[in-house]
Amino acid sequence: MTGRFHLHPLIELARSQLDAAARDLQARKLQWDGQEAKLGQILVYHAEYQGKLRQLSQEGMPVALMRDFRAFLGKLDAALVQQRGEAERAKTRWEEGAAHWRLKKRQLDALETLARRHAARQLKAEMRREQRLLDELAEKSSVAGREGQGSD
Repeated sequence: MTGRFHLHPLIELARSQLDAAARDLQARKLQWDGQEAKLGQILVYHAEYQGKLRQLSQEGMPVALMRDFRAFLGKLDAALVQQRGEAERAKTRWEEGAAHWRLKKRQLDALETLARRHAARQLKAEMRREQRLLDELAEKSSVAGREGQGSD
């Protein structure tokens, strides 16, 4: 059995791929957070304009102004629908990135497990070789000692 572990380059490649997947996941999270922030802003605008419309309606407002408010609220409603879709797509991309990261992590873990097993086998083989050498030395020493006693 040779002492060299031939999968070492694959472990380095797997580490590199895991690091790249982690960076990608972080970027996807930032994109998702950005989309959620935009959604939050639109929700705030929508609530503000709806409140203002209610207030002005109670105070009495010209029909043209009410029509403009309602048209703007309609545009905000459409923007909300669109932004919810964007936020949902960003979340889906993040979830896909998380699944990819987990896959790369499992691959690296598997390769590192193989490396640990290989190292354990190498250590065990080395210990057996050393024990065999010690046994041979002890036997030679014992034989030499008996031969030395027999000549006295």
